[in-house]
Amino acid sequence: MAECAAVRGLGRHDEVPGSMDGNYYVPAHPATIKDKTMAFNKLSPAQAERLALLIEECGEVVHIACKVLRHGYESCHPQSRVTNREELAKEMGDLRAAMILMCRAGDVEKEDVHHHADDKLEAVQEYLHHQPGRLFPSAGEHHAG
Repeated sequence: MAECAAVRGLGRHDEVPGSMDGNYYVPAHPATIKDKTMAFNKLSPAQAERLALLIEECGEVVHIACKVLRHGYESCHPQSRVTNREELAKEMGDLRAAMILMCRAGDVEKEDVHHHADDKLEAVQEYLHHQPGRLFPSAGEHHAG
């Protein structure tokens, strides 16, 4: 029986909570795992859920940003009449909400996120060719709070 890559890299099957079903690994339901952590990554179900939400929201931001690149900000879906600009703002808000949840839960520190955002704004400035200088205030003023 073939193993999936996730199981193959872990060693013995009995180290992984779950079972093989044909060629697919079927993880154990989190409630059946005694210490409430995933065996291979030491994440609690709550941490994994927040990461899944973050990933999902990142994907939705990517999706609408691609639509903006293809069709422009003011293009809209013919049925909803919501512009791509409005949809991008919504998805960015949803992403920010996922980030806030992670900070509130202690997965990452809000101050670290702000610090890295400030560092990125400083580092990327010289590589952006079409952005006005007013978009790059002095250090520490980049984030809205």
